[in-house]
Amino acid sequence: MSDKSQERSGEMLFTLMSVVIEKVSEDKTIGDVQAEELAIAVCEEMINRYSGLQFYFPKGRSFMSIIMHSRIFQQFNGNNIDELAKQHNVSVQHIYRVIKTQYEQKRNENNLPQIDIFGFDLTP
Repeated sequence: MSDKSQERSGEMLFTLMSVVIEKVSEDKTIGDVQAEELAIAVCEEMINRYSGLQFYFPKGRSFMSIIMHSRIFQQFNGNNIDELAKQHNVSVQHIYRVIKTQYEQKRNENNLPQIDIFGFDLTP
């Protein structure tokens, strides 16, 4: 490994450590020492899992989209479509699509019950 790539990888780990400390420190119940210990543990785990590998960080658009869709579905209560659209800066139609898609995914994963629209008791 060249000196330049060693320097970059070390810099990346220190950046990761700094980000973890910064984000964890936002929680005022966690002290600076605990935040630093957690950051070191995260870096050690990343080293254990990925040492020697080269990888690329995508821009994260699809990741952030998945996170947003999951949050929309979690926040949906049946009559807050307009509020969700404003909160997430998307159209009402987009919220409907997200809810439909998320519901279908959860249903396919068997994480949601079959809706009984006729009022029958479907329990065995």
